[in-house]
Amino acid sequence: METITQLILSFLGIIGIGGIITALFNKSKEIEFQKLEQKQKRYKSMLLYMDVF
Repeated sequence: METITQLILSFLGIIGIGGIITALFNKSKEIEFQKLEQKQKRYKSMLLYMDVF
């Protein structure tokens, strides 16, 4: 009975740690995507500005 409890607790611990790592990884990917999107907008506005003059 104790081994089943230990197994369940260790499994839940692994899932919890994996969830935290995944959340951090997704957050960094989201930040990188936002930076890329901002660079693209800046580039497009610069091209528009250059086309006007």
